[in-house]
Amino acid sequence: MEFESFFRGPNRTVRETWQTDVLKFLDGDEWAIEWQGEEVRDRMTERLDALVWLDHPRIMTMTRVIVRTLKRRVGRGSKIAGGNVEGPLRTFFTDPGHIVKLTWRYHPIMRARVHKVIRENRFRTSPSSACVAGVRSIAGSTGPSPGIFASGNSGTVTTSPSMLRRPSPG
Repeated sequence: MEFESFFRGPNRTVRETWQTDVLKFLDGDEWAIEWQGEEVRDRMTERLDALVWLDHPRIMTMTRVIVRTLKRRVGRGSKIAGGNVEGPLRTFFTDPGHIVKLTWRYHPIMRARVHKVIRENRFRTSPSSACVAGVRSIAGSTGPSPGIFASGNSGTVTTSPSMLRRPSPG
């Protein structure tokens, strides 16, 4: 699930119920979601079976987010979470929260968070050299389909790891 769809409403407003909605989603037997949201991250981590982390080099991540941002902005821009569209390209210079700037800033922060949570928790994580095929094997035949990256960016751009829970046996 694309985390942003819980967080953003129309006109880029923050949805009042986003935290409750994320935690309700995580009550399900089977799910996959990006590991975002400072306010709910610890509670999300408690509920996961596997943390899938594609530790892409910063240059690859930046290239992908820039290309995606440009593609979304062509014409009127394609829809993103909450029915919003990518803002004008000039906002890169005026918006400190522009997605390209956030991706640059958070890349090393997310790496440090992942290493910390790996050290402190019981679940297994994918190796940093994982590829999509490896992710599918971690999910297993009962886990989410290749849509383990059920996000709008198809797991190719996110600076955040994805998490999943498989159904309980039996």
